[in-house]
Amino acid sequence: MPDMHEQGKPIRKDEICFEDLHLKPIDGAIQVVLPKMTPDQVDAVDPLIPPTSGIRLRILDKKDTGYSCPASKYTLFLRLFKAISTIVKEKLGRVARVIVTSDERPTSDALVKHALQILAFDGHELLVQALEKKTITLDQFTHSGMSTPYSSAAIAVLAGIDVVITVSASHNSATWNGIKFYFKQPIPVAGDLLKEISKKAIELVEIPLKSSSSVLLHADDIETRINDYVLDVIKHVIPIQGITGKPVVLWPYMGNAKEIHDLLLHYGVNVVKIEKTMEPPDPTVNLPIDEVKGYLERSGASLAILLDADRDRIVFIIKIGNNFVQLNPNELYTAMHNILARDYKKTIINVRTVPSDPRCDGNAACTIESGVGYKHLGMIQFVSSGIPVDKSQFESALIYGKLKEGRVKIESSIALLDFLGNNLPTLEEAVLMVLWEESGGHTMNLVKPRFNGTSLEKLEPVTPLIGDKFPAPAIILLAELINRGHDLVSAIDTSIAGQRVEIEADDKRKQAIMKAMEKRVGNQVIIGGKSYEVVDYRDNLGMLDIISFRSDQSVLFARPSGTGNSVRIYIFGEKVSGKKELENVADYLKNV
Repeated sequence: MPDMHEQGKPIRKDEICFEDLHLKPIDGAIQVVLPKMTPDQVDAVDPLIPPTSGIRLRILDKKDTGYSCPASKYTLFLRLFKAISTIVKEKLGRVARVIVTSDERPTSDALVKHALQILAFDGHELLVQALEKKTITLDQFTHSGMSTPYSSAAIAVLAGIDVVITVSASHNSATWNGIKFYFKQPIPVAGDLLKEISKKAIELVEIPLKSSSSVLLHADDIETRINDYVLDVIKHVIPIQGITGKPVVLWPYMGNAKEIHDLLLHYGVNVVKIEKTMEPPDPTVNLPIDEVKGYLERSGASLAILLDADRDRIVFIIKIGNNFVQLNPNELYTAMHNILARDYKKTIINVRTVPSDPRCDGNAACTIESGVGYKHLGMIQFVSSGIPVDKSQFESALIYGKLKEGRVKIESSIALLDFLGNNLPTLEEAVLMVLWEESGGHTMNLVKPRFNGTSLEKLEPVTPLIGDKFPAPAIILLAELINRGHDLVSAIDTSIAGQRVEIEADDKRKQAIMKAMEKRVGNQVIIGGKSYEVVDYRDNLGMLDIISFRSDQSVLFARPSGTGNSVRIYIFGEKVSGKKELENVADYLKNV
């Protein structure tokens, strides 16, 4: 089973041998003849367990010297590009305006170029990220680098964009790559539409490409326009003044994170950038702490911000006197929400995935728990704002309203608005609606509750709504709070600790574990000498998504990963005993 988090030296483009594609000329274009897919490849493109966000595939094989990129793996991406191009055209009844972007992993530029040739052959209008506005041919194209959060935001912030395709495998090893796709809304495509794309991709035999010299691209500095949106969001929260003139260490694990760098510069920060690629590009699992400490001490900075490859997972290292404190996403966002609610009197609608940290629930006006991934979180945001979403996305969503005692299942848009209306103040002023998940994503939207009497009609957007991971505002706000002297650690209930492990499981094993646990729902199980009640979390179709183990002192969650071959297990409980509990439950699930 391939590891998505392989640790080692960064992979350079010149280390990769790309196998030649089978090409044949057609009238004014080129045809890619596709190799036959193996059963494993069919399962990867159309997985049994629905992915939480896009499709990720292993694209490189390690050799004695360097890496190879087999055509059989590379063309899986071309299949998906063609399927997206075809289905979007059918859905719209016309050609689309499409932005294509990528991260900086070594296979991304080649994939983006082929995506642009495929889309151009079908007549779509193509946009890419660049430092200046101009029209170029694909022959002149070099790179359309933009983080996944900014790519998804583009469909909300820029007028007239129908589709965004971004090539990235997020925090995973550079031997992997992936595709995330947004259609009309900044919510990752899921449900029936993603299934339709997978089926179409598998059916393909040949794919035509437009000649690169005749592909026209509209280049623009999309990042700067999205940063204007970020500045607008932040000014509605608190004034930024504490970080002005202060040094801050910034370490993007892949690429240069120009968008975050520019935001910090806007607020007068003295940015000390570490320009070193890491493998895997994920600071939550690959953190050379001594190296970070050295940069903090030499620069005189009290804060280091570490970013994964697509800049949606963050780690903060804070220097307090002679001590260094590491805070991961769950802790950062929990502390920020508590401080904004408690010290700045902000009303917060707390929308989080079920396994996320519960230690800010008490300071929120209300808490909604969702299934894992922004296909759930973003859908909740849009439905509550009266914006239609694909019917299959709501049907496959997992939504619970958290009560002081227990929870209530939310199975309709009316029930969602009723829950929000019963918990929000009736004053029609802007509130913060935060969407966040245990793996690191965070999004902050500004909305105004609109009541008709005592009934909530909708949450009216103050700024364009983002329904995918978009942590840029949170990064700036957290840096500001730290430099104002707020102690993020003391803002969290430290009697409770959150921890996580993963156990290996392919899709069939994931299903077997969930089926076995489904039979135990509502019963007590004894694990490591401790009694737990087994509780289920189900989507609106009744499908089991997450299992919870509950004792008097702790709560654990287990759920199949939507991005890798694993089952993830989380605990919120006492720090020392919790680690042993986590190990015991992991062993139990391995053998269930």
